[in-house]
Amino acid sequence: MPRIVDHDQRRAELAKAARAIVASEGIEALTIARVAEATGYSTGVVNHYFSNKRQMLLHTYISTVEQAQARLEAQLARSSLDLDACLKAFLPIDEEQQHEWLLWFAFWGMAITDQELAMAQRRGLRGAQDLFQRIFKEQARQGLLPASVDCDFLAHHCVALINGIAIQAVFDLQEWPPHRQLSFIKKALGLI
Repeated sequence: MPRIVDHDQRRAELAKAARAIVASEGIEALTIARVAEATGYSTGVVNHYFSNKRQMLLHTYISTVEQAQARLEAQLARSSLDLDACLKAFLPIDEEQQHEWLLWFAFWGMAITDQELAMAQRRGLRGAQDLFQRIFKEQARQGLLPASVDCDFLAHHCVALINGIAIQAVFDLQEWPPHRQLSFIKKALGLI
């Protein structure tokens, strides 16, 4: 009897291997053969899911954005008022999230000349801005922020700060430990 394969799970496993390769060796090291080697699958299996490096990278990028957004959505379901926990869902505070950021950095360079990749980048940024706007609106509704606060501006400012801090923290986590990342953003937003 043939083994039943969960294609979504397999694709996620291949994307996780691709993310690890890009994070540790750079985008140039990402190949179908390298992902096959890292996962123990044949190149034929990897080619079944991704016909080329670009397709694999695009899927890996999008799934990484979705993973970060799902982390934030889960936090929002627990408490939409805990800004620290919501920020931790995005910032490079641990090895897994540092790998996500390294993948995103590699992707940004490619998005300069590739419209589909640039569109995925815009969607990711807008998704993050929308999520943080919901957080700030809920905080204003609960009286934790002034009712007159410009939640759209605050959300855009927050995402810009996250991106800027991530660039520094990924390459110097000793200088930018999680508590400093959080306090810097909150101070820059005027929340402390």
